[in-house]
Order: sequence, then structure tokens, then C-alpha cells
Amino acid sequence: MTEHHSSRRAKRLKQDANRSQKLRDKLKGQGIPTTHQNNRALAEGFFYQVAAKRNAAIPMKEIHIPAQLVLAYALRILTSKSNGTSQFDQDATFEAIKQRLSRECSTPFRIDSLRMLPRDDITDEN
Repeated sequence: MTEHHSSRRAKRLKQDANRSQKLRDKLKGQGIPTTHQNNRALAEGFFYQVAAKRNAAIPMKEIHIPAQLVLAYALRILTSKSNGTSQFDQDATFEAIKQRLSRECSTPFRIDSLRMLPRDDITDEN
């Protein structure tokens, strides 16, 4: 019987996955959230603020959300044992969020690369 030999790409992907898992385990041991957990908490904080403004009968076009409110909510999510998440150290979490927001996106995608649609093309038909 012959043994299946993985391709170089498959080996590299497995090594990358192992390296990423080691990093996640290390961060968890140190009480520091991963980039994914930070992103998720920041998104949840943003949507919480939008929902709060909508519940206050503020029209969508008039909603302004200070970044400080989003950051405070994200920090509370990550440092308290809520929503099935791990509880992280408050100082380490604050630093992780600060670092996350200070670095540029890892992908070349930017919103300014999207083509703007003329208002005539946007309809509310369902």
C-alpha cells in the first residue's frame, strides 16, 4: 500500500494552522483577546449603540456614535464573562484593543475602492 504524500502547499497550510493555534493558546493563557475576538466585540459594541439610538426613535441618518462608547462597550464585553466569551484581563484587553485600532488592515481592501451607485439605481422594491 502506498502512503499519501501531502503537497508542499498542504504542509505549509498545516504549519500555519498549528502556528496560529499556538498563538491563540498563548494569548488565552496570558488573558489577552485575539484580533478576531477584538473585532467581534467592537462590532457588537457598534451595533449595540445603533440599536440603542434606534430604540430612542432617532432616524438612521441622524445617528452619530462616539467611538468612546463603542470602545467602552467592547471592553466590558471582553472583561466580563458575558455572551459565552472568556474573561480577559482588563489592562491587557485595553492594550490589545488599542493596538488593534492603531494598526492598518492586513488586507488591501479599502472602502474607497467601492464604486458608488447613483441614487437612481437604489430602490426599495421587495
